[in-house]
Amino acid sequence: MTLLKKLLKKLTKNNQRAISINTQLENDSQVNAPQLNSSDHSSNQQPITALIDRLQYCAPLLALQGRRQLIEILIRETQNPGFQSSGSQSNTQHFQSLIVGINTETNQLLLDELFPACPQLRPGHTVIFRHVHGNQVLEFEIQLQARHLNPADDNHHLVFTLPKHFQYQPRRHQPRLYIDKSQPLTVRLQSPLYEPWFATAQNISASGMRLSIGGNITDQLQPGDLLRQCDFQFSLTFQVRCQARIIGFRFCRSPYRHTQVSIEFIRLSPRQQLQLQQIIETLTGQNIAA
Repeated sequence: MTLLKKLLKKLTKNNQRAISINTQLENDSQVNAPQLNSSDHSSNQQPITALIDRLQYCAPLLALQGRRQLIEILIRETQNPGFQSSGSQSNTQHFQSLIVGINTETNQLLLDELFPACPQLRPGHTVIFRHVHGNQVLEFEIQLQARHLNPADDNHHLVFTLPKHFQYQPRRHQPRLYIDKSQPLTVRLQSPLYEPWFATAQNISASGMRLSIGGNITDQLQPGDLLRQCDFQFSLTFQVRCQARIIGFRFCRSPYRHTQVSIEFIRLSPRQQLQLQQIIETLTGQNIAA
């Protein structure tokens, strides 16, 4: 009962915040929240059942909000006519945000302003909500209803419509080859500031790789940044030249000061991707057999 009371208290607080914002948005953004009929409360059992259903429905989002977890927001230009990127050559833009409110009665999700700022995001645009937890991912599409200026911090809150169903799903995995330190794979990159970087691959799949770069370069990185050069070769007969996008990074002090960077390949030809996949499958099969 204690857990149920805590969840009920949090749900009530979220709904009150979202309903308050909806009231301010009614005149300018045409956000029409459905009204509850008196018949909904005609029995004691119905509200309890509805409460349990709402708690189960929004439990993953309430957990993210309670832990103040950063979430990833992806915006694809192909899904949003009129959306213009800020100079990136990638068709998918990556941002971060926080959940600031959930209203399960009106199916609305309130997010903090995106980071980095995205003023070109407008009502009607569709974004992808993503959060990765271990080997599972919570991912769904949501449409922006309105932008609300919060007087408390002078920031915009973004009002989205929640989908009917969402839950964590197992991540799709491709075979991943872990690189032996005795046979290092060197990768040549061009930084977001057009500087040459030399990295060592820690592991690789047909869609991306994890790299190690000497020193602390986290101040030069942002999720979604485009690396305009990503070159490496397994042999004299197979060389890969493409671009890459930064998925994540972290600074490590052991066993030496370095930055681990996870990247996703961009503009890798289908032929090269197939070749890379075949090589990795062959090598990973040999490792398992050994």
